[in-house]
Amino acid sequence: MFNLSIAKHFFVAIVLMVVATAAPSAEPNDELQVTILIFSGRPNPTFILTDKAVLTQLKTLFKTIPVNDKFRAATIAPSILGYNGILVEAQGKISKLPNRFLVYKENIEIEGIQQKKFLMDSNHVMEDLLLNYALEQEILDKKMSDLIKSKR
Repeated sequence: MFNLSIAKHFFVAIVLMVVATAAPSAEPNDELQVTILIFSGRPNPTFILTDKAVLTQLKTLFKTIPVNDKFRAATIAPSILGYNGILVEAQGKISKLPNRFLVYKENIEIEGIQQKKFLMDSNHVMEDLLLNYALEQEILDKKMSDLIKSKR
């Protein structure tokens, strides 16, 4: 009887381990790769954003930011030396966020499957959120952050 009980517990433990490793996680690992496009000739500052509060703020902004129907250029990224915006790329599928978008001045460019979509980032809300996070995480120093903000 004792051996049968041990065998049952062992079998249940094995089944639970198999189910736990085979089942997908309940929530995907929300990660954004953020690149501040500022340098030419050396690597741009890049970081992985996983902060849940910042991700929630980004999702909320995308719910409320209006479409910019008046934008007519091919891209919001200028072809100049210096600051060209913030490129954000999802590291997997994240609900309520585009897979890839660019923020520059008061515009947001979303790369869709068939066409681009342009939104208005009035008062630089999204751009400031990302720049301030980079400053807090010491990806950018205060001097660089102030320089970027002064060029807009």
